[in-house]
Amino acid sequence: MGNITLLLGIGIFAVICIYMFFKLSEQTKETGRSHFILQLLILFFVLISLVLIGKVGLDDSNMCEFVITDSTLIANTTTYNHTYLCETNTNTTSETFYQTTLWFFRLVLIYMFIYFAYEVLVFTGLVIPK
Repeated sequence: MGNITLLLGIGIFAVICIYMFFKLSEQTKETGRSHFILQLLILFFVLISLVLIGKVGLDDSNMCEFVITDSTLIANTTTYNHTYLCETNTNTTSETFYQTTLWFFRLVLIYMFIYFAYEVLVFTGLVIPK
């Protein structure tokens, strides 16, 4: 994955998380129900995204360069032959970003399941809300 693509993906993920964070704040004001744990979780992933954006900047190094392979000296003229040499990129930011989004999905899914179960228990009368 190219660094520009990765940076764009992390930026979109962060913007979506910030949007969800503020939408939950508005919902809390309107309904009086607080999703504090979910908001804290979203804020945590926004901060992780900011760290990943910085890491993309560190990983954005040119892994390819021109290297002198040999030189020839004829009279007073030196001729150099060059080769374009590339190294394998060992940076792991794309894998870290993928794992981050997977954990975000898993934790939000678990939270939604617990919240749905709580709402069902309140509806059936087995749990009395405060």
